[in-house]
Amino acid sequence: MFDMHSFHHPECSIPCRYKWRRRRWNAQVVDLSFEGAIISQSSPAPRPGSQLIVELGLGGGRLPLSAKVVYRQTSSQGLFGVQFGGSCEDNLKRLEPFLKPEMASRASQAEV
Repeated sequence: MFDMHSFHHPECSIPCRYKWRRRRWNAQVVDLSFEGAIISQSSPAPRPGSQLIVELGLGGGRLPLSAKVVYRQTSSQGLFGVQFGGSCEDNLKRLEPFLKPEMASRASQAEV
């Protein structure tokens, strides 16, 4: 059986954008797991409870994931945490390429 927690990649830099309040915001995923992510951006972060669509960038493609904001840092850095919707099994299939170290390093050079 595959251990989902073995692919937690705590120090990554994956370009992303998210849709919130009818706008798209560019950001970076700085921590990624099958359950969610921590996202960093220069704008103020969405409030906890906000529903988003997070699009992870890898190469020329994007992976959209529904997410709910569960944490927001109070500093001006714009750091916030999201929990992904969907089942763990679905998230495993969709996120595995982003959580492997060699793929995460490639994703950090991709543009969203």
